[in-house]
Amino acid sequence: MLRYNDFAKLRMNAPITHVSSKVIIERKRLLPGPAKILVRKGQIVKAVDPVVEGIINPAHILLDAARGLGVSIERADELISCKPGAIVSRGDLLAGPVGLTRRVVRAPEAGKIALIDQSKILLELTERAQQLRAGYQGEIVDLIAERGVVIHCDGALIQGIWGNGEIGQGLLKPLIDQPDQLIKPDMINETYAGSVLLGGYCDDPLVFVDAEKIFIQGIVLASMHPNLLDQAVKLEIPVLLVEGFGRHPMNKVVLDMITSLSGQFVTINAERPNILTGTLPEMIVPGLGSSEKLKPVIIDLFAPGKVVRQVGSLDLGRAGELVDFIDDIALPNGTRVEAARIRFEEEVFADVPLANLEILG
Repeated sequence: MLRYNDFAKLRMNAPITHVSSKVIIERKRLLPGPAKILVRKGQIVKAVDPVVEGIINPAHILLDAARGLGVSIERADELISCKPGAIVSRGDLLAGPVGLTRRVVRAPEAGKIALIDQSKILLELTERAQQLRAGYQGEIVDLIAERGVVIHCDGALIQGIWGNGEIGQGLLKPLIDQPDQLIKPDMINETYAGSVLLGGYCDDPLVFVDAEKIFIQGIVLASMHPNLLDQAVKLEIPVLLVEGFGRHPMNKVVLDMITSLSGQFVTINAERPNILTGTLPEMIVPGLGSSEKLKPVIIDLFAPGKVVRQVGSLDLGRAGELVDFIDDIALPNGTRVEAARIRFEEEVFADVPLANLEILG
């Protein structure tokens, strides 16, 4: 029986990470400025198909001719050979040569000379077209004028904690059978070419090197060593982390679901998490054929019977069922906070602060 304080907890908005095999998904794919829509309403697209194209606002580079030539500002002004408005290619001579070493200043990129003043050369880089890919396999159900599209798809949805911003698709191939199993370079070979790999923990940069060499189309990991962050963001294949950075095992709810989908065609949109828009990196198994699909809940409430996962604690990623609410528990620093009793695997119970829980649904 729920107590009065329990009803207060029920009204608490709970963070949600979606893990479901039967959902209807609609996602907007937008560019911030005026853009050209490349698809039509009703068209079926793949995750890697471009759907919107826009012009990236031109960047600028400020070049100091006096410093580059090693002369005074007055002398540098005399040695500048370009004029405002001039179109230049990468490597074109802008100032010099001067001195015994014949020092010069050249254009580091193609662009237009926007301004010259006090030996400073402002180079406006050439505008480049930016194409936004669909990120999902589905139907274009709406067009947003000069901005983008809305894509509808259905199937299984698994959201992660972090992604490197890339998009991919392929057959899902698990490399692990244990939630914290280490993924090693020798586990990746040509038989996995074109596939999306499921791994546990990764701390070896050669895993990513080998994955790109044999054209792996995506990597889903439980967790990753923080030292691999810079390498991961430079990859041209998507990397999605289910639990985060540091060595954390994949929670049983997600692991069981993903392994059950082995061999299925999946799409990955490993977009960076955005707290303002609520976006998370996602893996989708499109069109599994179930007729009982629902739209994912955007806002949910803590309640007995909910499947929850621990966050922001030493047991990050551990999942279980919320059994009951606890009025409060004492933290190591003496602070008392609202909590819930969670039933984990093998009938293990623990009291966890509500602030360290999120709903898996």
